[in-house]
Amino acid sequence: MFADDDVYRRVWAFGSDEELRRIGVAAGTIRVSTGIEHIEDLWADFAAALEKC
Repeated sequence: MFADDDVYRRVWAFGSDEELRRIGVAAGTIRVSTGIEHIEDLWADFAAALEKC
């Protein structure tokens, strides 16, 4: 469905399990996108999110 050049432009959530395996995205992979933030703020955000799991 997707050309190899489109891999980095598409959203993983819309790919089938087969497509994700084809491009090397393993089951259980978490995609994280951040801006320019202080590292301590990122760690605090991750810790707070994991506490809710």
